[in-house]
Amino acid sequence: MANPGRPSSYTDAIANKIIEGLMDGKSLVKICEEDGMPSRRTVLYWLDEKPEFCAKCARAREMQADLMDDGVIDLIRTTRPETAASDRVKLAAMQWRASKLAPKKYGDLTKHEVTGADGGPLEATVVILPSNGRE
Repeated sequence: MANPGRPSSYTDAIANKIIEGLMDGKSLVKICEEDGMPSRRTVLYWLDEKPEFCAKCARAREMQADLMDDGVIDLIRTTRPETAASDRVKLAAMQWRASKLAPKKYGDLTKHEVTGADGGPLEATVVILPSNGRE
């Protein structure tokens, strides 16, 4: 909820500019530095206060990950022997960033397996305690 006496400059037009900037790969810091844009802190408040805006920003971040993926492909295609070392650093950074923005799509797959003793099935024991007249 907005602080009393503190006007909010939220408009759909500004929200759309923020979302478009995120989809274009800009950081929130850079978007908020542009003329006519709210401060980063204000946008962070909006993310808490406006669920629809928050959902749209989350989707825009996923689209940023797709943009990073496109950038990885472009970087691979343009790498030359003399740029390989610096391209490797860029590639790792883009892959890491994409994995954080869209972990289900670009993150590492982890599998957790739970087994019982010696790799066998889990055993469950149910204990029923007397109620002592209390519920």
